[in-house]
Amino acid sequence: PVVTLTDGDVPAEQKERVLLVFGEHSREVITSEVALGFARALLDALGVGDEHDDRPATWDELAPVQEVFAATPGLSVAATQAAARGGPEAAWRAAAANALARLELVLVPVENVPGRRDVEAGKLCDRVIASTGVDLNRNWPHMWQKDKRGRRSETYGGPEPLSEFESKSVLALAKSMLPLKSYVNVHSGEWAMYVPWDHKKVLA
Repeated sequence: PVVTLTDGDVPAEQKERVLLVFGEHSREVITSEVALGFARALLDALGVGDEHDDRPATWDELAPVQEVFAATPGLSVAATQAAARGGPEAAWRAAAANALARLELVLVPVENVPGRRDVEAGKLCDRVIASTGVDLNRNWPHMWQKDKRGRRSETYGGPEPLSEFESKSVLALAKSMLPLKSYVNVHSGEWAMYVPWDHKKVLA
């Protein structure tokens, strides 16, 4: 599944495109929930969606996030002014509106669908595509390496680059979005943000 979040009233040519991929590794199920929460929080900030008691605006976890966000240097003028008038929640709403007016956010909530199904069936420690043993994170052409251990390794990159349907699909989606401003692949289990190339000491 692919979800696109943007302001439909703003012409597409005026926006930058961002692709966010979640759920690449089977056991990192929280990332797909983050995708859902992120989408709901953005839409709720704009007053879009069903009215019910579980709206993101009512989540206890969101209030401290909004407070930190409103105090962040470099916010847009609109968000800063909104914070002054209505506090952190108003700043969040203004920033959400500004983001969706400037960006086309395309979300892939679950890249590894077979792996997600395996985890939901009880295979809680799985990481790879079960049928092939391939780690999608290492199935890309850039710096692809042949692993002599094959399927015995959790970081097996496959018999060749882009051997998996999932990798091919994400690449095709990214190419369809060119020029692409940013590509973000969301994982869990570590407090870190990696930028190209994370195996070198300099930025790409």
